[in-house]
Amino acid sequence: HRQFNDATEMKARRGERGFWSLIERSRSSNWMWNFFAVLVGALVAGLIGLFAVRHIRAIERRDESLGLASALGGEIRVIGALLDVDADLDNLDGADAATEVLAQIVDTRTVFDGSAGILGLLPHPAPDLLVRFYGRVQAKVPRMIGLVNSKGFFKKRKSTEIWRREALRREYQEVLQLLRVEAATLRDDLSKVLGA
Repeated sequence: HRQFNDATEMKARRGERGFWSLIERSRSSNWMWNFFAVLVGALVAGLIGLFAVRHIRAIERRDESLGLASALGGEIRVIGALLDVDADLDNLDGADAATEVLAQIVDTRTVFDGSAGILGLLPHPAPDLLVRFYGRVQAKVPRMIGLVNSKGFFKKRKSTEIWRREALRREYQEVLQLLRVEAATLRDDLSKVLGA
């Protein structure tokens, strides 16, 4: 009786009759569903990978922006210290000392010069403020050097030249104060970028 069932089963399989007809038909549609499932899985995995890469890049840009803001903030603190202490008229001994201090201020721009192409990583308006500040330093400090090297800036020659000396010193103080304020404002703005 077992042989009869096997022979009947084989005929049914070959003729795709009865229960076997359902299995054979579902194989072709099963293949389609499997293909569709693999395709959807690959698409979902691709989208997850894309979002992961974008997220990692955003974190890298944020870290680079924070590092840049920190380095520029340090450089501006150095310029601010030079303006506050070393370039103050009470701390200058003469034209040579003043020229040396002011030249240090102009030359303190290594980080800015090296990062000029990536300032756009910083949030608005930091790049504009940085360019304006360093531009002012480049424009105003040579004027300050000219003032300290002017005749009568450090020494009173004649009583009639006192007004000239005072006018030169007043202009020097005005430029110095302008750069101090801009350096302090820029330091504060960069501190906000750093979240400090």
